[in-house]
Amino acid sequence: MNLKNLADSIGQTLIRNSPAILTGLATAGVVTTAILAVKGHIRASSMWNEYVEEYDQQYDLKSIPDLTIKDRLTLTWKCYIPSLSVGGATICCIVGAHTVSSRRQAAIASLYTATDVAFREYKSKIVEHIGDRKESRANDEIVADRIRKRPPVEENIIHTGDGDSLCWDSVSGRYFYSNIEKIKQTLNKLNDQLFDVGFISLNDYYARVGLRRVELGDLVGWSDKTGVIAWRISTTLTEGDKPCVAILFQIQPKHLQT
Repeated sequence: MNLKNLADSIGQTLIRNSPAILTGLATAGVVTTAILAVKGHIRASSMWNEYVEEYDQQYDLKSIPDLTIKDRLTLTWKCYIPSLSVGGATICCIVGAHTVSSRRQAAIASLYTATDVAFREYKSKIVEHIGDRKESRANDEIVADRIRKRPPVEENIIHTGDGDSLCWDSVSGRYFYSNIEKIKQTLNKLNDQLFDVGFISLNDYYARVGLRRVELGDLVGWSDKTGVIAWRISTTLTEGDKPCVAILFQIQPKHLQT
């Protein structure tokens, strides 16, 4: 690898990891600013005490109160230059990390939207050529393959207390026991609520069907811009020939701020 390629490689690495690098620099900057501020204060106090002693020797102790804060700043301001400089650089790192992260999130959101539109157009053409039934059958086969590749483990199946039908959540990949009719009723109620409040988060759905919330579940979901929560039920058999019901969303949950 020649020097140009090495420099390009290092440059690309720095660009890819710039938010983490800037965050690390900001963290170090906060600590360094605090240390320099303490050192600067100690130095400034020492200078001020020496100045007061000289002032007292030359004039009178009673005149010392005439010294103002402005006098003190005029004497000691240079002591705080290092801490102010590092503090300013730290602020720049924090702002820079936030700016880079925001731009990347916006770019990812745009890419996701474009990909989603392209997928819908592709799916529409597939349905147009092969028909709804064949397309639905193909999706059912895909679901069956996913369940066969990751079969349920009894001790990991979640008991919601609402039924004994084995269900599979296509978003989180979790297996749980529930009642199919309750899930259908829940989704219908969420659709009614969707147009009242403007959005339904993924965690809203999970809370209604008795599943634990997921980390990003409050950030993704469905909004009135995407229309109703389109869903359908697919049934298949697990490796042990146990019936399993898959809850499939035809419109996947999206970031609620995009």
